[in-house]
Amino acid sequence: VLLGALAFFEKQSWLSNLLAQTGGDPAKAYFDVLSFHYFWNIYHHGTEHWLLETRNTLSDYGLSHVPIWITESGVTVWDDFPATAYGVPSDSPWRGTMEEQAAYVIQNAALAFHYGVERYYHFMLHDDCGNELPDAWGLRQNFTPHVCNPAQGKRRPAYAAYQLAAEQFRNLTPLWRTKKGGQDQVAFYRAHDKSRVLTLWATGGVTVTAKVSATGDTGQLYWIEPISSPLGTTGITRTLTLTPTAGVYTLTLPPATNRNSGIPGDTNYYIGGRPYLLVERDTLPP
Repeated sequence: VLLGALAFFEKQSWLSNLLAQTGGDPAKAYFDVLSFHYFWNIYHHGTEHWLLETRNTLSDYGLSHVPIWITESGVTVWDDFPATAYGVPSDSPWRGTMEEQAAYVIQNAALAFHYGVERYYHFMLHDDCGNELPDAWGLRQNFTPHVCNPAQGKRRPAYAAYQLAAEQFRNLTPLWRTKKGGQDQVAFYRAHDKSRVLTLWATGGVTVTAKVSATGDTGQLYWIEPISSPLGTTGITRTLTLTPTAGVYTLTLPPATNRNSGIPGDTNYYIGGRPYLLVERDTLPP
Protein backbone atom coordinates (compact mmCIF):
# COMPACT_ATOMS: atom_id res chain seq x y z
CA VAL A 1 0.00 0.00 0.00
CA LEU A 2 1.50 3.31 -1.15
CA LEU A 3 0.49 6.58 0.43
CA GLY A 4 -0.88 8.95 -2.22
CA ALA A 5 2.18 10.65 -3.64
CA LEU A 6 3.20 13.94 -1.98
CA ALA A 7 4.47 16.92 -3.98
CA PHE A 8 4.68 19.48 -1.09
CA PHE A 9 3.48 22.23 -3.42
CA GLU A 10 0.56 23.78 -1.54
CA LYS A 11 0.40 22.15 1.91
CA GLN A 12 3.94 21.53 3.05
CA SER A 13 2.91 20.22 6.49
CA TRP A 14 0.33 17.77 5.14
CA LEU A 15 2.38 14.66 5.99
CA SER A 16 2.93 15.63 9.63
CA ASN A 17 -0.75 16.55 9.94
CA LEU A 18 -1.70 13.14 8.56
CA LEU A 19 0.67 11.22 10.83
CA ALA A 20 -0.60 13.13 13.85
CA GLN A 21 -3.83 11.16 13.34
CA THR A 22 -2.01 8.00 14.43
CA GLY A 23 -1.72 9.33 17.99
CA GLY A 24 1.94 8.37 17.92
CA ASP A 25 1.22 4.69 17.21
CA PRO A 26 3.24 3.51 14.16
CA ALA A 27 0.88 0.55 13.75
CA LYS A 28 -1.89 2.98 12.83
CA ALA A 29 -0.05 4.34 9.80
CA TYR A 30 -1.80 2.13 7.27
CA PHE A 31 0.66 2.28 4.42
CA ASP A 32 3.79 0.34 3.51
CA VAL A 33 5.59 2.85 1.28
CA LEU A 34 5.70 6.65 1.19
CA SER A 35 5.33 7.85 -2.41
CA PHE A 36 7.05 11.09 -3.37
CA HIS A 37 6.86 13.44 -6.38
CA TYR A 38 9.22 16.25 -7.20
CA PHE A 39 10.30 17.92 -10.42
CA TRP A 40 12.97 20.12 -12.02
CA ASN A 41 14.80 21.29 -8.88
CA ILE A 42 17.40 19.24 -7.01
CA TYR A 43 18.43 22.11 -4.69
CA HIS A 44 16.80 25.07 -2.88
CA HIS A 45 13.66 23.45 -1.49
CA GLY A 46 13.78 20.82 -4.20
CA THR A 47 14.10 17.05 -4.14
CA GLU A 48 17.00 16.91 -1.67
CA HIS A 49 15.29 19.20 0.83
CA TRP A 50 12.02 17.30 0.79
CA LEU A 51 13.68 13.89 1.01
CA LEU A 52 15.37 15.02 4.23
CA GLU A 53 12.18 16.60 5.58
CA THR A 54 10.14 13.51 4.74
CA ARG A 55 12.57 11.09 6.34
CA ASN A 56 12.73 13.25 9.49
CA THR A 57 8.93 13.42 9.68
CA LEU A 58 8.60 9.66 9.32
CA SER A 59 11.22 9.15 12.04
CA ASP A 60 9.38 11.54 14.38
CA TYR A 61 6.37 9.19 14.22
CA GLY A 62 8.28 5.94 14.62
CA LEU A 63 8.25 5.18 10.90
CA SER A 64 11.93 5.36 10.04
CA HIS A 65 11.66 1.85 8.56
CA VAL A 66 9.11 2.92 5.91
CA PRO A 67 10.74 3.03 2.44
CA ILE A 68 10.43 6.08 0.18
CA TRP A 69 9.72 5.72 -3.53
CA ILE A 70 10.02 8.60 -5.96
CA THR A 71 7.14 7.73 -8.28
CA GLU A 72 7.36 10.84 -10.47
CA SER A 73 10.36 13.06 -11.14
CA GLY A 74 11.54 14.84 -14.27
CA VAL A 75 12.05 18.07 -16.22
CA THR A 76 10.10 19.40 -19.18
CA VAL A 77 12.27 21.03 -21.86
CA TRP A 78 11.78 24.32 -23.69
CA ASP A 79 14.32 23.90 -26.53
CA ASP A 80 12.73 21.01 -28.41
CA PHE A 81 9.44 20.16 -30.12
CA PRO A 82 6.64 20.51 -29.05
CA ALA A 83 7.70 23.43 -26.81
CA THR A 84 9.40 25.17 -29.72
CA ALA A 85 6.24 24.93 -31.82
CA TYR A 86 4.31 26.82 -29.12
CA GLY A 87 6.97 29.51 -28.61
CA VAL A 88 7.86 28.54 -25.04
CA PRO A 89 10.48 31.09 -23.89
CA SER A 90 13.93 30.08 -22.67
CA ASP A 91 13.27 31.52 -19.19
CA SER A 92 9.98 29.64 -18.80
CA PRO A 93 9.61 28.67 -15.12
CA TRP A 94 10.38 25.10 -14.08
CA ARG A 95 11.69 24.05 -17.48
CA GLY A 96 15.16 23.32 -18.80
CA THR A 97 17.17 22.56 -21.91
CA MET A 98 17.59 19.03 -23.19
CA GLU A 99 21.10 18.97 -21.70
CA GLU A 100 19.78 20.14 -18.34
CA GLN A 101 17.09 17.47 -18.46
CA ALA A 102 19.78 14.82 -19.01
CA ALA A 103 21.87 16.20 -16.14
CA TYR A 104 18.82 16.15 -13.86
CA VAL A 105 18.17 12.46 -14.52
CA ILE A 106 21.62 11.48 -13.23
CA GLN A 107 21.94 14.04 -10.44
CA ASN A 108 18.48 13.45 -9.02
CA ALA A 109 18.97 9.68 -9.06
CA ALA A 110 22.37 9.98 -7.34
CA LEU A 111 20.95 12.14 -4.54
CA ALA A 112 17.86 9.95 -4.20
CA PHE A 113 19.87 6.78 -3.70
CA HIS A 114 22.29 8.60 -1.39
CA TYR A 115 19.33 9.41 0.86
CA GLY A 116 18.05 5.84 0.82
CA VAL A 117 15.24 6.04 -1.73
CA GLU A 118 14.28 2.46 -2.52
CA ARG A 119 12.83 2.99 -6.02
CA TYR A 120 12.96 5.87 -8.46
CA TYR A 121 10.57 6.23 -11.41
CA HIS A 122 11.27 8.84 -14.06
CA PHE A 123 8.42 10.94 -15.50
CA MET A 124 8.17 10.16 -18.39
CA LEU A 125 9.15 7.92 -21.33
CA HIS A 126 7.57 10.05 -24.09
CA ASP A 127 5.81 13.41 -24.04
CA ASP A 128 2.19 12.22 -24.17
CA CYS A 129 0.00 15.37 -23.79
CA GLY A 130 1.73 16.80 -20.73
CA ASN A 131 -0.04 19.04 -18.24
CA GLU A 132 -0.54 21.31 -21.26
CA LEU A 133 0.24 20.92 -24.95
CA PRO A 134 3.66 22.70 -24.95
CA ASP A 135 5.04 20.27 -22.33
CA ALA A 136 7.95 18.09 -23.41
CA TRP A 137 8.50 15.79 -20.44
CA GLY A 138 9.68 12.73 -22.30
CA LEU A 139 12.99 10.96 -22.62
CA ARG A 140 11.86 11.01 -26.23
CA GLN A 141 9.23 12.72 -28.37
CA ASN A 142 5.85 11.21 -29.18
CA PHE A 143 5.39 8.91 -32.15
CA THR A 144 3.09 9.41 -35.14
CA PRO A 145 0.15 8.91 -34.87
CA HIS A 146 -0.54 10.44 -31.44
CA VAL A 147 -3.47 12.47 -30.16
CA CYS A 148 -1.08 15.27 -29.10
CA ASN A 149 2.02 16.56 -30.89
CA PRO A 150 2.71 13.58 -33.20
CA ALA A 151 6.41 13.27 -34.02
CA GLN A 152 9.07 10.70 -34.90
CA GLY A 153 9.94 9.52 -31.40
CA LYS A 154 13.28 11.32 -31.37
CA ARG A 155 15.38 10.44 -28.35
CA ARG A 156 16.61 13.32 -26.21
CA PRO A 157 19.96 13.22 -24.34
CA ALA A 158 17.96 12.28 -21.23
CA TYR A 159 17.22 8.92 -22.87
CA ALA A 160 20.92 8.06 -22.81
CA ALA A 161 21.21 9.54 -19.30
CA TYR A 162 18.47 7.24 -18.06
CA GLN A 163 20.21 4.25 -19.64
CA LEU A 164 23.50 5.22 -17.98
CA ALA A 165 21.86 5.67 -14.58
CA ALA A 166 20.01 2.35 -14.86
CA GLU A 167 23.25 0.61 -15.80
CA GLN A 168 25.49 2.10 -13.11
CA PHE A 169 23.16 2.81 -10.15
CA ARG A 170 22.50 -0.83 -9.24
CA ASN A 171 22.86 -2.49 -5.84
CA LEU A 172 24.56 0.56 -4.36
CA THR A 173 25.66 1.24 -0.80
CA PRO A 174 26.05 4.97 -0.06
CA LEU A 175 29.62 5.86 0.96
CA TRP A 176 29.86 9.63 1.29
CA ARG A 177 28.74 12.92 -0.17
CA THR A 178 30.59 16.26 -0.23
CA LYS A 179 29.20 19.54 -1.47
CA LYS A 180 31.76 22.36 -1.40
CA GLY A 181 34.03 24.35 -3.66
CA GLY A 182 31.31 24.78 -6.27
CA GLN A 183 30.86 21.04 -6.82
CA ASP A 184 28.83 18.10 -5.59
CA GLN A 185 30.31 14.61 -5.23
CA VAL A 186 28.21 11.54 -4.34
CA ALA A 187 30.00 8.22 -3.84
CA PHE A 188 28.66 4.65 -3.63
CA TYR A 189 30.11 1.17 -3.22
CA ARG A 190 28.88 -1.51 -5.63
CA ALA A 191 29.47 -4.94 -4.16
CA HIS A 192 28.91 -7.22 -7.16
CA ASP A 193 31.96 -5.88 -9.02
CA LYS A 194 33.80 -4.31 -6.06
CA SER A 195 33.61 -0.80 -7.48
CA ARG A 196 33.31 2.73 -6.25
CA VAL A 197 30.78 4.69 -8.29
CA LEU A 198 31.32 8.43 -7.94
CA THR A 199 28.96 10.99 -9.48
CA LEU A 200 30.15 14.60 -9.59
CA TRP A 201 29.09 17.91 -11.12
CA ALA A 202 29.47 21.68 -10.76
CA THR A 203 26.79 23.38 -8.69
CA GLY A 204 27.24 27.00 -9.86
CA GLY A 205 27.72 29.04 -12.99
CA VAL A 206 31.49 28.63 -13.29
CA THR A 207 33.76 25.83 -14.46
CA VAL A 208 35.44 24.07 -11.53
CA THR A 209 38.28 21.60 -11.15
CA ALA A 210 37.65 18.43 -9.16
CA LYS A 211 40.44 16.40 -7.56
CA VAL A 212 39.48 12.88 -6.58
CA SER A 213 41.62 10.43 -4.61
CA ALA A 214 41.83 7.16 -6.52
CA THR A 215 40.84 3.76 -5.15
CA GLY A 216 42.25 1.79 -8.10
CA ASP A 217 44.92 1.92 -10.78
CA THR A 218 42.51 3.12 -13.48
CA GLY A 219 38.97 4.46 -13.66
CA GLN A 220 36.22 4.59 -16.28
CA LEU A 221 34.72 8.01 -16.83
CA TYR A 222 31.17 8.23 -18.23
CA TRP A 223 29.14 11.24 -19.41
CA ILE A 224 26.31 12.11 -21.78
CA GLU A 225 27.21 14.12 -24.87
CA PRO A 226 24.61 15.66 -27.20
CA ILE A 227 25.03 14.65 -30.84
CA SER A 228 23.30 15.49 -34.12
CA SER A 229 21.37 12.81 -35.95
CA PRO A 230 18.99 12.71 -38.94
CA LEU A 231 16.09 13.13 -36.51
CA GLY A 232 17.72 16.06 -34.70
CA THR A 233 19.68 16.44 -31.48
CA THR A 234 20.01 13.41 -29.27
CA GLY A 235 22.66 12.11 -26.89
CA ILE A 236 25.16 9.32 -26.47
CA THR A 237 27.12 7.89 -23.56
CA ARG A 238 30.84 8.62 -23.84
CA THR A 239 33.49 6.78 -21.85
CA LEU A 240 37.18 7.30 -21.25
CA THR A 241 39.75 5.29 -19.31
CA LEU A 242 41.66 7.48 -16.86
CA THR A 243 44.90 6.89 -14.97
CA PRO A 244 45.43 8.87 -11.75
CA THR A 245 48.54 11.00 -11.24
CA ALA A 246 50.11 10.45 -7.82
CA GLY A 247 46.88 8.76 -6.75
CA VAL A 248 44.62 11.64 -7.81
CA TYR A 249 42.23 12.17 -10.72
CA THR A 250 41.78 15.75 -11.95
CA LEU A 251 38.52 16.53 -13.77
CA THR A 252 37.07 19.71 -15.27
CA LEU A 253 33.37 20.16 -14.48
CA PRO A 254 31.28 22.39 -16.81
CA PRO A 255 29.14 25.11 -15.19
CA ALA A 256 25.50 24.88 -14.20
CA THR A 257 23.07 26.85 -16.37
CA ASN A 258 19.50 26.41 -15.09
CA ARG A 259 17.95 29.40 -13.27
CA ASN A 260 14.37 28.90 -14.44
CA SER A 261 12.58 29.60 -11.15
CA GLY A 262 10.53 32.44 -12.59
CA ILE A 263 11.55 34.61 -9.62
CA PRO A 264 12.93 37.99 -10.81
CA GLY A 265 16.58 38.45 -9.91
CA ASP A 266 17.00 34.87 -8.67
CA THR A 267 20.69 33.90 -8.90
CA ASN A 268 20.33 30.31 -7.69
CA TYR A 269 21.06 27.32 -9.93
CA TYR A 270 18.51 24.53 -9.75
CA ILE A 271 20.21 21.80 -11.79
CA GLY A 272 23.95 21.22 -11.79
CA GLY A 273 26.26 21.26 -14.79
CA ARG A 274 27.04 18.20 -16.89
CA PRO A 275 27.56 15.28 -14.48
CA TYR A 276 30.32 12.68 -14.74
CA LEU A 277 30.45 9.16 -13.36
CA LEU A 278 33.86 7.83 -12.32
CA VAL A 279 33.85 4.08 -11.73
CA GLU A 280 36.88 2.37 -10.20
CA ARG A 281 37.82 -0.88 -8.53
CA ASP A 282 37.51 -0.60 -4.75
CA THR A 283 38.83 -3.59 -2.82
CA LEU A 284 37.90 -2.16 0.58
CA PRO A 285 34.13 -2.58 1.01
CA PRO A 286 32.44 -0.34 3.60
